Amino acid sequence: PRSLGYNTRFYYPCRGGIQQVALALQERLTGPVRLEYEAERIDLKEQRVHFINGENFRYHQLLATIPLPELGKLLQPLPARIQWLFDQLQWVAVCSFHFGVRDVKERQKHWVYFAEPEFPFYRVVLSSNYAPHLAPRGKGTLQIEVSLPAAERRRSLKDLRSSVIRGLIKTGLLDDESQIEVEQIHTVRYGYAVFTPGCQQLVKTIIAFLAERSIRVVGRYASWEYMSLEDCLLVGQEVAGQVNAY
Repeated sequence: PRSLGYNTRFYYPCRGGIQQVALALQERLTGPVRLEYEAERIDLKEQRVHFINGENFRYHQLLATIPLPELGKLLQPLPARIQWLFDQLQWVAVCSFHFGVRDVKERQKHWVYFAEPEFPFYRVVLSSNYAPHLAPRGKGTLQIEVSLPAAERRRSLKDLRSSVIRGLIKTGLLDDESQIEVEQIHTVRYGYAVFTPGCQQLVKTIIAFLAERSIRVVGRYASWEYMSLEDCLLVGQEVAGQVNAY
């Protein structure tokens, strides 16, 4: 069949899913790594991060990867003019439905985009087509992604699920609901940044404010831009080199 899209050829771990990329990077780390530390506030004057477990650390250079609106909630003290800039940020949440099904009707495609308004989802990923180990032999996986702008974030998961299943049946990717054997629902609050008029200058001002206080935003969510996994890895490599040089 004719290839479509900009990424018809790509690498993917043979086993374990995309998480193997992060685990492989972790194995090469030589310094101490503290996991499950949730920041409670960032003292801009003292340059100190306080965590909900009561611990705190002083920093000379802070690399922030959390979503930009969440970072804004942690900063203290924050000038009113900067707080206003954070308040202007807009985003779209993404609700992902992961279904393990008895059979996959489409065996040739890796993912399909749906632009038609009649479908509640914008993309269906058939991950077991490019990574067969993600499903038992003869079965398959479907990841269905639904975008949720601000006006739709209060929709119940039950309602969303029903509309997703109806849409899958309409596309022919699913015969009926009984075909689903296992499922998981996951919501990414900051799925995509909304690039409103003036957003670029707004984010640029926020980043400059942070840089003056030794905070650098890194990655898709903190930089408030669209970045693929490859982009994030390349930026991480670049920043790691700069930090080591520092």
